[in-house]
Amino acid sequence: MNVSKNRLNFFLGGMASFFALLATPAQADLRLSSEWKADYNVNPIADEASPLEPAALEYAKQFNAVDVATGWGKPANSLAFQLYFGETKYYIQPLSFMAKDRPDEVCTPKDYSGQPTYQCEQGQRYKYSCHLLFFNAKYQPVGAFRIRINESSEVFCNAMPAMGVYDKTRNELLVTSQYFPIDRKAASKASEVGANWMRMTSLFRLREEGGKILVEQDDACLKNPNRYETIPDARKALRACSSQALPTK
Repeated sequence: MNVSKNRLNFFLGGMASFFALLATPAQADLRLSSEWKADYNVNPIADEASPLEPAALEYAKQFNAVDVATGWGKPANSLAFQLYFGETKYYIQPLSFMAKDRPDEVCTPKDYSGQPTYQCEQGQRYKYSCHLLFFNAKYQPVGAFRIRINESSEVFCNAMPAMGVYDKTRNELLVTSQYFPIDRKAASKASEVGANWMRMTSLFRLREEGGKILVEQDDACLKNPNRYETIPDARKALRACSSQALPTK
């Protein structure tokens, strides 16, 4: 009788462990592909990468306040990456464009002579924000996230030049955003172009839910804004923050 009872307990314990394993959310496995470049003609994975940009541009239309058909407001794409949850493949395409602050927002950028005005004819400022767009293996959109940049002045996002993993067990992603304040004095000579660009690296936590990718931005340790210009700098800051948070004995 005791033997049968022990076997039953062993069986029930094993089943509990099995179902607990099934309930554990899949961990993200960000597979960085540094060979992905803008010139897909020489890209060794061009057949896989080339449909992603047009898919991202089409997806961005529903969020973009500027009508691209006018010749303004075409989104700018940065280096794209593969993302896996278990064996399910997705893509991340960083994209910068002027996002709508309300569903019906429209911006017609004011024309200029010589220098941008960063002003919409409708009255608001003309500026790009940084975005992460997600697609499944069939290049169908499965999620979008607008990166928060809490500078004291309005900024124009012109690139997301870097991406890396922080903690795979928590599906944590690091992304560097590059931007500049739109009210700064315009560059008067070529050597000044890009001199006032700022970079901030932010931490994001990803999860998969019903075939969709959901994103949480966590600024607790890195702060927002910050001046971590590289992924290694951000990783170092996060490790220091985590060690300070550990309870003292």
